[in-house]
Amino acid sequence: MADSTTEQLRGMIARYLATPPSLTDKDACGLFVDAAGNLKIILASNSGVIIGDVRAAGSQGVLLQQGVAGDGYALNVGGGVASGATDAGNPIKIGGVYNTTPPVFTNGQRGDAQIDVNGNLLETLATLIAGEDLANNVMKVEVRGTPFSITTQTTTTVKSGAGFIYQIEIPTPVANATVKIYDNTAGSGTVLLDTITLPSVLISDGPIVVPLNKTFSTGCTIVTAGATMSVSGSVR
Repeated sequence: MADSTTEQLRGMIARYLATPPSLTDKDACGLFVDAAGNLKIILASNSGVIIGDVRAAGSQGVLLQQGVAGDGYALNVGGGVASGATDAGNPIKIGGVYNTTPPVFTNGQRGDAQIDVNGNLLETLATLIAGEDLANNVMKVEVRGTPFSITTQTTTTVKSGAGFIYQIEIPTPVANATVKIYDNTAGSGTVLLDTITLPSVLISDGPIVVPLNKTFSTGCTIVTAGATMSVSGSVR
């Protein structure tokens, strides 16, 4: 096959050789195929070689191997299963590294995605957020509402629309005074707090606090009657 420079290639018949020949300078050579009859082509150099679309038929794939350090190749692609194995094919996977001791990087360094022992991706805000108690490293939760104060016997809409009423306070109880609260913008309709009637003989000089913690959808209206008494509280 590789006997002399004078041998002429006859036709375009390609051969399969289990062991490829080793040629010397000026040897003639035919074409070679693999065991399945596929023409074997090897790019001897990447210098100036341009390859168009590479398409794999059927279940075949194109394997891009990671270049060897220092070989001058810029393409570094991994994948194709491994790690916990089993999974195969299609969607491009991403990997992570489990470290019992988290790595510490310096400026400009590249880092692997970190996972826990079960393969869950580890995430952290990496900074405190608004609302945190920086000194004690806890999130503050505060009850905030719009205050109201009623000082006469009247019907008062303290908020229109949906909202929440925390509580009402009666600073100084007055005998025979009454308080009733509705989910409405008028003194009627759905009752949030049924009538509170103070006794004719008071047993407390106050203040009296009535916790409510109730939502309303239409509005919050408070009706005070029976006697003039101050009622205050807060809504949101």
